[in-house]
Amino acid sequence: VAFFDAPVVYDLALIKTVVTAGPVQPGGEVTWTVTVRNQGNVPAGAFTVEDRIPGGMSFVSAGNGGAETAPGSGLVSWSFTDLAVDAQVSVSLTTTVSLSLPGSDSTSTSGMLSCTEFSAWYSIRLGSMRDGST
Repeated sequence: VAFFDAPVVYDLALIKTVVTAGPVQPGGEVTWTVTVRNQGNVPAGAFTVEDRIPGGMSFVSAGNGGAETAPGSGLVSWSFTDLAVDAQVSVSLTTTVSLSLPGSDSTSTSGMLSCTEFSAWYSIRLGSMRDGST
């Protein structure tokens, strides 16, 4: 009988939703919720969620220990030590709509937009694929 260590593969699902009802005027704030769920059959070890702020927006704050990786980078990250099977964790992100959106100016509200116009960019970086340690 041969034995071998099969690699552990995490199955993490990520959903990003807009909390703020739109449309939003330039200079207005938009709050997002990012939820990660372990839909696999093994506990997930250390992982980092990264989210790129959509174009036309700037970073205001990130809850749950999140932070912009460098000022003005537009990349926000949150680090986690583990996530049990069928468990989920949610984090918040607040952004500001740029005052210089196409078709808008700072003296009018003609540049209002719907947050659903933005595409989402995110990633989940795992620690070690074998045991979840970094």
